[in-house]
Amino acid sequence: MPEGSEDGYYNITLTADGQILGVTFEPESAHPIAERRDVEPLAARQLPINGYRCLDQPRLNAGYWNRAWGDFTSWCDRGAAASGFSAIARVVVEDVAWMCNKANTLNRCYRGEYDQFVDFISIQCSGLSPGFADVDPFFKSYGRQKVNTPFCR
Repeated sequence: MPEGSEDGYYNITLTADGQILGVTFEPESAHPIAERRDVEPLAARQLPINGYRCLDQPRLNAGYWNRAWGDFTSWCDRGAAASGFSAIARVVVEDVAWMCNKANTLNRCYRGEYDQFVDFISIQCSGLSPGFADVDPFFKSYGRQKVNTPFCR
């Protein structure tokens, strides 16, 4: 996400090798926070993370990050999905929560998956440090970072 990205929700179209083709922005008002709906829990399976990277960036701001995380997972609960070779992201001031779809078909995000990613990356990267993880069996990656850094690696 480029420096100065507005708070809001983003759908990012990518090439197969991760280059940005286009960005669609939706303001916060387009996504009122709704009650979490019941979704099938993922507790029965472990998220198959097969690679991760801690990013050499300043730590996330606890307030911004917690809001980005909460809003992103609520968006996932409401059925947010990334079309083929694209990404979805929630930006709050300077912190970003995102999912990258590495498949050529629609791919949903799930609260349970993202929460498992956050638990994993918080341990691997030390607290509020930015990072991402590949989930190749599901053709996606999840991440958290600052706005001025490329993503979907």
